[in-house]
Amino acid sequence: MLQGCEKDPDPLTTNSMIRGNVFWYPENGQEGKAKVTVKGPYGSKTVQVSSGEDFYIDKLGNGTYCAEFAKEGYGTHEVCDIQLFGNDTVRIMQVQLYPRPKDFKMPVLTRAYTSYPDIFTPPVVPCISLQTDAKDRNIYPELMIFMGTTADVSWNNYKYVTSGFSSFNTGNNAWTFYISLENPASMPFQTGEKVYIRTYACNIWDRGYVDAYLGIMVFPTLDKSRASNAIEFIMP
Repeated sequence: MLQGCEKDPDPLTTNSMIRGNVFWYPENGQEGKAKVTVKGPYGSKTVQVSSGEDFYIDKLGNGTYCAEFAKEGYGTHEVCDIQLFGNDTVRIMQVQLYPRPKDFKMPVLTRAYTSYPDIFTPPVVPCISLQTDAKDRNIYPELMIFMGTTADVSWNNYKYVTSGFSSFNTGNNAWTFYISLENPASMPFQTGEKVYIRTYACNIWDRGYVDAYLGIMVFPTLDKSRASNAIEFIMP
């Protein structure tokens, strides 16, 4: 019981700083502010900044910190494993925030096949074409595409991920998504191998970052609750 009442140790130094810059494109003309919070062994500190504005959080003790960048309506970005030893200034490269995907109905994937879409001129780039049941050409489904070798492919169980590109296919009057096969060596699949494809709602400009602890890609705007069905495809 006495041990449970002990205070956290005091920092050896309190003269370190974390600085950086955060940027976003305003939605609907509303610039607003983002919150930058650094969390460490002695609590947390928060500042509010405008897009493109430098921030400085000083008087930090020695230890390991995590910086969180958050803005209403945008995906939350984290930069962790920041080491401060004393009298340090650590600069975080510019963090870009992206809006969360809009509230559209998740499409059903109805067919996966190889094609040469005519959105190229001439149409000479082979693609995996993902046909959907999304019929409203005015509502664009923002999707991130995950590919794996098991039927339970998901955002945390996959071998390849891409935002692909898309167009409204007038042939079947629905949105079709395309995964380029121009450089198949970049994909971890073999010819004739069966792969499974599933999509999630996600801002297509969100390039993600590697989680320092788990070693996996994190997409701040990915909505894990909005997933499509999985569809099979044989690699050409």
